[in-house]
Amino acid sequence: MRSLDNGAMTTLYVATHPDIEQNNIRGAYFVPSKILPPPYCRPAIAEMNSIAHDRQQCQKLWELSQRLTNLNTTI
Repeated sequence: MRSLDNGAMTTLYVATHPDIEQNNIRGAYFVPSKILPPPYCRPAIAEMNSIAHDRQQCQKLWELSQRLTNLNTTI
């Protein structure tokens, strides 16, 4: 289990590290790196499941979420 400080490391890295802006990284999913132990771990970009790139499946999930939450916001 990670400490609160270590748990926030990925979010803080993505929000503040200049490499993110300089390399124009957008829409990536970051996970804690497993190479170095906390607190030295530098987050890494994770591969997304192929279904996450399927627009039809994303739309179906959005519509299901709308029905389950009674929200009618469009994307």
